[in-house]
Amino acid sequence: MAKKTAGRKPRALLEVRGITRRFGERTILDGVDLDVAAGEAVGVVGPNGSGKSTLLRCIVGADEADGGEATLDGRVLDERRPDVRRDLAVVMDDIDFYPGTALDNSTGRVVLGPEAVAAPTAYSLELWFRTTSSSRSYLAGFEDDRDASYSLLGTEADRSVTMESSGRLTFGTWPGRSTSITTSRAYNDGAWHHLVTSTAGRLTTIYVDGALAASGTTSTLLSYTGYWRVGQGSIGWFNTPAFNGDLDNVAIYHSTLSAARVAAHWAAR
Repeated sequence: MAKKTAGRKPRALLEVRGITRRFGERTILDGVDLDVAAGEAVGVVGPNGSGKSTLLRCIVGADEADGGEATLDGRVLDERRPDVRRDLAVVMDDIDFYPGTALDNSTGRVVLGPEAVAAPTAYSLELWFRTTSSSRSYLAGFEDDRDASYSLLGTEADRSVTMESSGRLTFGTWPGRSTSITTSRAYNDGAWHHLVTSTAGRLTTIYVDGALAASGTTSTLLSYTGYWRVGQGSIGWFNTPAFNGDLDNVAIYHSTLSAARVAAHWAAR
């Protein structure tokens, strides 16, 4: 009788080794290993707050691990590499991506999502835009009102990025507050530009086309529920004119994108 041998375990397509993630003095992930073979489906199970989403974010590069690495078919999953971003598809529950927001705009707006959501304190806003307009206009921001008109009675509006008549981009100007940062360069040249604003508390960085364009202290963020508005909204006592141009591929990240990740997004265009 021939000797029976145990079946060989399929070679792992995805290999995770030693993933560690800390927030301050708290260790959320401590040297996590994981193997996933081609065609295999793996579920990560645990109570809320145990680090499931953090692990997935570290694996795909949506968050930067403090140690360890993940490889796919022997290739390190580094989101800064354009070929990795091209070949890896992922949908996370804390990244709001709105690929259907392509907008050829002159008078209107898009409101993202049917229900009000909590205003974030640390986040990044990403979009593409194109314009030749020389009028001050509104690209995107957050408000507690879905309607076109801005009311003085109890309406909140902030987290907005606007284009000045000069074509420069400004973040931090909204009703009753004007501590803002503005890019030194104009971008109303008719070309497509990639824009990211990353805000944590009162510190904001503006990136354009993968590079740092402005950074500094901006107006205080308020805590309320509301809606992300694209193309038209409020920055003062009245509505700012609608963005006159094209807007596309809007994404809201519930954490701040690093400079390396912004550059990677631009490189993978």
